[in-house]
Amino acid sequence: MLRLNMLLLFLVAIEPYLFNILIIQNSAVSMSLASEVSAFYALDIGAMNFVLAYFTYILTQEEKKLIPTEMIKRFKVSRNSLTLTG
Repeated sequence: MLRLNMLLLFLVAIEPYLFNILIIQNSAVSMSLASEVSAFYALDIGAMNFVLAYFTYILTQEEKKLIPTEMIKRFKVSRNSLTLTG
């Protein structure tokens, strides 16, 4: 679990950097790097969504009783949407 937290922290930390490079590259002359940065940015966002979906999956496990039972359905919908967008 700690490794996933560290991975999520790393992904969140590099997201603004990649976004900034993506914006600067779109306005600059060099477009060869823009497609690579765009792919890395998409992978970064996707990986963040998958990690968050896994955390939500852990929360929705009923035998651990980490959240109230009336909220489990809402968290499962959130988990599924994170998985689909990831």
